[in-house]
Amino acid sequence: MLPTSGGNWFYVGGSGPGNYTTIQDAIDNASDGDTVFVFNGTYFGYVIINKRINLLGEDKNATIINGYFAYTISIVTDQVNMSGFTIKNGGRLGEGVRIDSNYNNVINNIIDIPKDRIRLFGHSNTFSCNTIKNTYLYISGDNNTVSNNTITNDYYGIFLTDCWENIITNNALFHSGLFISAENVCDNIVTDNTVNGKPLVYLSDESNLVLESDAGQIILLNCTNITVKNQEIYNTTVGIQVLESNSCILSGNTVRENHYGIILHGWNNTIYDNTITHNFDAIRLSGGLNTVSGNTITNNNNGIYLGYSTDYNNILNNTITNNNYGMLLDSGCDLNNISNNTITYNNEAIRLSSDSNTIFSNTITHNNGTAIYIGDNECNNILNNVITDNNGDGIHVYGDKNILSANTISNNDGIGIYIGDSDFNNIIDNTITNNNNDGLIVYGDNNIVSANTINNNKNGVYVAGHDYNSIKGNNISSNNWSGISVYCSTNNIISGNSISKNRQGIYFVSSTNNTVLTNNFLRNKRHALFVNCTNNWDQNYWGRPRILPKLIFGIRIQENESPLLQIEIDWHPAQKPNDLP
Repeated sequence: MLPTSGGNWFYVGGSGPGNYTTIQDAIDNASDGDTVFVFNGTYFGYVIINKRINLLGEDKNATIINGYFAYTISIVTDQVNMSGFTIKNGGRLGEGVRIDSNYNNVINNIIDIPKDRIRLFGHSNTFSCNTIKNTYLYISGDNNTVSNNTITNDYYGIFLTDCWENIITNNALFHSGLFISAENVCDNIVTDNTVNGKPLVYLSDESNLVLESDAGQIILLNCTNITVKNQEIYNTTVGIQVLESNSCILSGNTVRENHYGIILHGWNNTIYDNTITHNFDAIRLSGGLNTVSGNTITNNNNGIYLGYSTDYNNILNNTITNNNYGMLLDSGCDLNNISNNTITYNNEAIRLSSDSNTIFSNTITHNNGTAIYIGDNECNNILNNVITDNNGDGIHVYGDKNILSANTISNNDGIGIYIGDSDFNNIIDNTITNNNNDGLIVYGDNNIVSANTINNNKNGVYVAGHDYNSIKGNNISSNNWSGISVYCSTNNIISGNSISKNRQGIYFVSSTNNTVLTNNFLRNKRHALFVNCTNNWDQNYWGRPRILPKLIFGIRIQENESPLLQIEIDWHPAQKPNDLP
């Protein structure tokens, strides 16, 4: 019940003499303590309430305020009472209702503003018995009471950020729920609310409990050793949200058709054996020393997302399939272990934008794009993964000082391994076979390519525009074009490789001062060819024993001149195949 006023009454609409035609005109002429009564009808335009008045509608179903600007209602002074309206906004995105002041009562209204939100920024307000459709209540003020509202929305229901001691009670939320911003975690009093007809379970500063009842949403704040199991949570903002909590266990739950499936911010927590499907984000993880294991994560936009400052987590033995991104590691999440996961049929399997993570022993197949993408990041270890039958590249690297070792990379539609503008990477002991594009492309300096098996690709190894790389001890065979192609590059060392059964063993273009040393050239259609090059050749085995120096033929092409034959010489060809590691 709104308080009555002993001041003057102003009327808007209706047929009375002297009634105002706009709500704003009546407010502008009122004084503190007055009442503005609005008869049924539709009133267009925004309303600024800058006086301590009562604003009353005749019938909330028929007294309509329809805004067209960034907001419809703005309450900027204290002790306003507003009731009995339908509030709409057909205009641009913004905040349909703003309450920037204190001690106001907004009661018994219908608020239907699909492009806007309701912002409760002030303190000690009462927001009760309202019907909210197609929007949400954004609270960033303290000591407000939000009670007995019905909220129906497809995203957020009530959003809390940097606000304290609000009372959120007896609200019914549908297709949405309560959300607490992890950037500004706050504690409030949340009791007796429902989500989709089931209890909203909110625990703060609790420990040693098991939650196995049928909840509509679960939020844990600053909790320890809470077990959430065997729940089925669906069609809300976030199924399970765990904030600043430790040693909690989420297991055996089915979390589906939410915006966020599980959000976990904390330490030493475990998420295992859950089915998480058809959410926007299945799991959003932040914090450290958490374990995500044995979950089935399907048909989400993002399967597992690791945010900033998310370190030392273990993500293992999950089945991640049919998502847009299987796994995203954002900037600043370092030193995580991702192992033994099966990642299939996603648009992109793993995208990494952080440092010093280890991705090992995963099976990554049949994804539509790149299997593992590393941004401008350093010191990641990509080890012993099976990367096959993806529609994009196997591993795509733009960072420095990464180690790619013991991976099997085969039958991908793109490049086996792509090193783009990246230096000091180690590509060691990988099996790179049967990819539709090149096996390995190196656009970078000071990279080491060693002990790899590179077979049946377009080119085996392609180096372009970069220097001081070492290509040594590889088995490079049966590639459709060249075993090794080097374009516009200098001071690279190509040594101790077995280069066999390729159309061309090695092909240089416009490259100088590279060293080709102690390689075995075997059964290539042509062992070596060069264009406009001067390089160093020594102690290579050229398919058979040779007493005399080996002549290597190429051409020199100058503008407006006919091509000229050019010869380089391996002065000390090996008499038998070099003993390669």
